Amino acid sequence: HVVNPQAAGQALGTGTPASKLEKDPDTIVVALSPGLDRAAEVRFQATVVASDGYLDLAVIRITKTAAGAIVDAKDLAALTEIEVGDSDDVKTGDPIRVVGYPGVAGSAAPTVTDGQIASPTSDDRLKSNRAEFNTTAAVAPGNSGGVAVDKHGKLIGVPSAIVFDKATVSKVGIVRPVNFAKDLIAKARASEPYVSPNITPLTDEAMSGLRSVAAVSASGYAIGCESATAKPKPGDTSLTVAFDYTGFPTDHHQDVLFAVVANDKVVGVVESGGQYPFAWKGKGCATVTIPLASPLAPATDYVVTALVGPNYERTGATTKPFSVGDAAGPAPSASGPAPTAP
Repeated sequence: HVVNPQAAGQALGTGTPASKLEKDPDTIVVALSPGLDRAAEVRFQATVVASDGYLDLAVIRITKTAAGAIVDAKDLAALTEIEVGDSDDVKTGDPIRVVGYPGVAGSAAPTVTDGQIASPTSDDRLKSNRAEFNTTAAVAPGNSGGVAVDKHGKLIGVPSAIVFDKATVSKVGIVRPVNFAKDLIAKARASEPYVSPNITPLTDEAMSGLRSVAAVSASGYAIGCESATAKPKPGDTSLTVAFDYTGFPTDHHQDVLFAVVANDKVVGVVESGGQYPFAWKGKGCATVTIPLASPLAPATDYVVTALVGPNYERTGATTKPFSVGDAAGPAPSASGPAPTAP
């Protein structure tokens, strides 16, 4: 999310459509510190050679000096190599050290924090119970893309995020285990293209006929359209819509996000990514129940938009604006271009 925020799959972890992702930087600069207590100085320029948006990992290659000259072996001779460890050997309670440049530190020198592996987390998409490590080592914005090393100084992960709970005023640092990066590293070293196995590229998927239907009991997706057409009512805390689709990858996952917008504000979101694996038929009809941040209000216009793809980059279908209590409810629409996605 630092060097290639538009990488396919980057939106899935945050539920942020491509239109809201940061643009890829025009130039990547590499700053090096000669040691602890010493400020980092810009020394090189680099390019992205492999990235996986869902893993939030990228490999960059140093290509030029800071002045723009092509690098040679002598330019790179002074670089320090960090040995890549085996994150499968890491266990809860193991010590971990995070090194980076968090903005909160207010320092141009590297910041070092120590802690422990607090717990691993699972991810059905990655088929892993060790998809990420929670850590007690302090991680803050600016640490992303830095290093997390074990007691031997071997790279065991890449700090990538923090999770903050406002209710309890607590947070935890998130580290992606380095073993997930090894395929990217291998492809980059071999100058071979890397294709993420964690996302389904868009092909010829199409959606249409987005319409309000009778509420189902649980939020999320369901294949089939058994529910009868219904109009939304003031006070409803969720909205259930049905849609027709075709060209979806049969018995495979495709990422779809539904957003409900009122007064230019997103008031409800649900993603198929949260129900991975969710296997579609090639074509058919499906329903989705979208929980709302606040009950439906009278005299308020709502719009439901469906976004499709690894970065929710394409509008699948959208309803015309509808007011709660309208006799018709959300009007059907054909797939294709639509107003700016939320």
